[in-house]
Amino acid sequence: ESTSTYELVEVSTGGKLSRHNVLVRKIGPDTDLQVRIVSDHPRGVSRQLHECIVAHSLGEAILDGNVQVNRHALQTDAGQLTRSLVLEPRASVNVKPNLQIIADDAKCSHRAAIS
Repeated sequence: ESTSTYELVEVSTGGKLSRHNVLVRKIGPDTDLQVRIVSDHPRGVSRQLHECIVAHSLGEAILDGNVQVNRHALQTDAGQLTRSLVLEPRASVNVKPNLQIIADDAKCSHRAAIS
């Protein structure tokens, strides 16, 4: 339904590895996805991969991705990759990658491809 929502909240206290494989399949013309990762621990690694196919003639996909690397998260390695495929001439994809790097020693990147 157009008013459907999905929310995932996780609290981790000291685990060495955390992995989330979340699949949201939406049947309908509009999708708005907001993702936020906050790094507070040194030497963390995070990868965001977003893949989207817009096949409806009035479809619109919106991705707002955010990675925040705080002061104590030195030597963090974070990356965002977005791949989108638009199959109809009037469909659209809007991608807004956002990196907030406060730590002095961090490696972060973002890439987006829409075709």
